[in-house]
Amino acid sequence: MFPPIDAYAVNFASGNLHPHVNPYGWGDVQLVPQIAGVREATPDSRGYRLTCTATGSELANGLYLVLPQPRAAVLGPPPLPGDVRAFIQVIFDLPHAVGADQTSDFTQAWAVLANLRIDRNIDSPATQQVNVTSQFVKGTVGTSPVVIDGVRLNTPGSLQQIDHALRLDGPLNYTRYQPRWFIPAPTFVLDHAFCGYAAATTGHTPGSGELRIRWPFGIEQRDQRVYSSDKMPLASGTTIGAVGVSVMTMSGVGTFGARVRSFRLSLDRQLGSTPPVFDQ
Repeated sequence: MFPPIDAYAVNFASGNLHPHVNPYGWGDVQLVPQIAGVREATPDSRGYRLTCTATGSELANGLYLVLPQPRAAVLGPPPLPGDVRAFIQVIFDLPHAVGADQTSDFTQAWAVLANLRIDRNIDSPATQQVNVTSQFVKGTVGTSPVVIDGVRLNTPGSLQQIDHALRLDGPLNYTRYQPRWFIPAPTFVLDHAFCGYAAATTGHTPGSGELRIRWPFGIEQRDQRVYSSDKMPLASGTTIGAVGVSVMTMSGVGTFGARVRSFRLSLDRQLGSTPPVFDQ
């Protein structure tokens, strides 16, 4: 792992969207536009509760750092070039999901995502993005006949992904992720390491993900997974449009979500410096 240089960090406690680490002067985190009864974001003392009520089609709710466009002038916040190694960390807790009648199981997959996207229109689904996800499943995913009942780390859309991500925790029981009496709720730490070097030449971006579930009394579950993706074409000079965290389902029916506690972005170098050259 490269020695990370902190580029941006925000703690969402009490509805805060202003970063406490921001050496490049980027803007505050932005909420995806909210729709009552469909996408809702509620602040509390420890973070933002992101919730979606889905009816069977793709739906997401999220918090994004929208990055600057490339500029001719020297002054002003710099864009984030695509040829960079970036490390995103999202901390969340209190995942929950229930079917449309508010009593049955949410049987389709939903996930918390740590993602990078080329476009800056955060109100629309991104077609050019890479994600690492903490996926919650009680049933099957897509056309796969494999039944999954639990939480897993996933890297959707990866090239040459011949295996299925294994369950990290399960069977899925959302009450286990809530505080009980004097015992605090477990926290989920989702890490996404992205590499855009040589993407303009190779046509793909490698990366990796890690999911940790931190239980009280020092107990921790952990999984790691690597990926290679062609979902984010990075022609020479392309910049990253937005980075952030979201909750999403592709086809679920019901209500789901989680409380996002914090977001951090680190880079392998100071912006404005020359990318390193690696031996082939």
